[in-house]
Amino acid sequence: MDERRENRNALRSRRMIRQAFLELTREKNFEKITVTDIVRRADLNRSTFYAHYPDIQGVVEEIEQDIFLKNIRLFEETDLQELLRDPVPFLTALSDVLGDNIELFKRLGHTEHLHSRLDEFRRILVEDIRRHPDLPEEYRGCVDFSVTMHFFIGGIMNTYQQWAEGVLNCSLDDITREIARLIKASASDFISD
Repeated sequence: MDERRENRNALRSRRMIRQAFLELTREKNFEKITVTDIVRRADLNRSTFYAHYPDIQGVVEEIEQDIFLKNIRLFEETDLQELLRDPVPFLTALSDVLGDNIELFKRLGHTEHLHSRLDEFRRILVEDIRRHPDLPEEYRGCVDFSVTMHFFIGGIMNTYQQWAEGVLNCSLDDITREIARLIKASASDFISD
């Protein structure tokens, strides 16, 4: 079989498995979903599932990884100085990713695995900011900048997490506006003119 066709078939099977899993999360608790449920929904056989994933957790991890990579790429493609001047476009894009995956976050929000993924994402963001080419050299080791950066990244992530878990009764637009206001109010010390 042609390698490109095989890769295309593998990608198609993985996509069908992930889609079936996401559909099932809307119908039943994550813990109650079985491989049989997924392969029936995807109209695939068990051997196809196991050719791509070791278990259901493998499906979850791949979906989470895709979401986190989108967010990391979004940040890496963002001009840091522009983000500090006007954080709304970045926060809106971040909110869009969260909004597109809200059902999954709600269902997985209390799992230990998701919390460890969020910690990993937080760590990656902190390192990306420290290495970001737009960050002036004098801020790389600056304690004030480091504290501010950890405060905002942790606060932003916690705010979105609280919203996804239903603790905050407001819209994503409300969150975006308020976080943007807070960033703008605090970022003036770190924006180069």
